[in-house]
Amino acid sequence: MKKYSLFKTEPTNEDIEEKTFIEDAYQMVRQDYKDFFPQLCIIFGYLVTAVSFIVFITQFITHSLLCNVLWLLAPAIGLPLFQNYFKKNPPQRTTFADYIIVKMWCVLGGIIVFSGLFAPFAWIVFIADTPYVLLTCLLVGLGITLTGVILNLGPFVVSGVLGMAMSFLSLIIAESCYPLLFSGIIFLTFCIPAHIVRFLGDELA
Repeated sequence: MKKYSLFKTEPTNEDIEEKTFIEDAYQMVRQDYKDFFPQLCIIFGYLVTAVSFIVFITQFITHSLLCNVLWLLAPAIGLPLFQNYFKKNPPQRTTFADYIIVKMWCVLGGIIVFSGLFAPFAWIVFIADTPYVLLTCLLVGLGITLTGVILNLGPFVVSGVLGMAMSFLSLIIAESCYPLLFSGIIFLTFCIPAHIVRFLGDELA
């Protein structure tokens, strides 16, 4: 049984092997995500950007907030695309990091979808006159930032923080411009860092 001391001691062979195993496991997980996570971000990013423009144009023509129902196009199209992607590119291994990241995005994604869908009734859900897009964009930026921190992918951390900062523009712009702001933040937080990570490849430490 391994004994622990209150005083600093020289690492044993067992300690070194344990540390090496953890570091190797983390690098394998990071490499897996470095290969497929940017691709998922590109698919999702361009899809949501396109849907945002559709919502904006439809609202501009009809002047009805009920057009927010069109946000359902994102999961309706995205889920089959993701299923097809994972069918062609099944994960090589499943780790606790996978579990954490997937569960985090399931929660954040559900909130994001429903906050957009029920935007016309936002006054029932949110306090005072806080724009629904502020919460949505903050969650998007937070999710990307946390994923970047977990995987040690700097471009996603930086873009996530910038996305959260940009979300406060919703406090000063017209409500009709929310879809455009959302599309810009999605493009910034998903598409740009994903292309950077793919471009740098193994050069990204």
